[in-house]
Amino acid sequence: KQWYQRRVRVANTIEERKEWWKSRQRLDDAMKRLTVLIEDWLLSEYKGILMGPLESLEANAIVQFMVQKIEEKIVSIFSSPVQSEKASSSKGRGKKPATKTESNNLAISPQQHSLIEQTFLSIPFLERDQLEQGFCNILAQSNPSFISEITSFAITLYVEFVNAMKAVNKEKTAPKKASKPKPKSKKYISSDEEMSSDEDNSKDPSEMSDEEIQRALDYVKNSAQDQPWQKRGPVILILDKNVQGLPWECIPILEQHPVSRVSSLLMLQSLALRK
Repeated sequence: KQWYQRRVRVANTIEERKEWWKSRQRLDDAMKRLTVLIEDWLLSEYKGILMGPLESLEANAIVQFMVQKIEEKIVSIFSSPVQSEKASSSKGRGKKPATKTESNNLAISPQQHSLIEQTFLSIPFLERDQLEQGFCNILAQSNPSFISEITSFAITLYVEFVNAMKAVNKEKTAPKKASKPKPKSKKYISSDEEMSSDEDNSKDPSEMSDEEIQRALDYVKNSAQDQPWQKRGPVILILDKNVQGLPWECIPILEQHPVSRVSSLLMLQSLALRK
């Protein structure tokens, strides 16, 4: 009888453990769905704001150059009489269309510059529709052709950025007397290799097909992940009572970055003074 009771107790314990692990797996799956929901629905095109600054000085310098080219492209489009009229009409009816003189005086504000930079750095983590929505919100424009052209131009610039950083990283790791490799064919190639920038990037992004733009975006997503120059500085979260219960540290975009949270700016200041 005692032997039978022991067997029943062990069997019950095994079943309880199995049920516990099943329950734990369901909880983990629900938490994963929640973090993806926070990133894709709550943050959406603004998810890049939570990422820390790039630690690589070379990467930061190239990013600033690329952002300047994007801003020049925006201004040049607004400077076109046809484009400026379309852009102004997209803001709403009843408003006076922008003239060429007004569009020539267009200037990117510091806030817009910061948001354009963050959106550019977020390209590997954004879908194309999120990227377009980001530029739409930053520039307060809803003209599809204008937004699509800016988005395509930004994606092609990020391809150049990836290739430039790969070249910089290769120079740092290669032997001093290593011979230079022969240039590859001027075409888009697999994600494991570099995409050439001469032939394709000389092509106007507005003339590129949706398939070509999507291939460039897929290349960026596959090539820019887990690169040494993508290393970010720490992120410190100060959250209010309405959102502090959410698992911000576990959202996919912050998985590879150092993240911590403090209760207030005063506590952050006191911690900084201790060091």
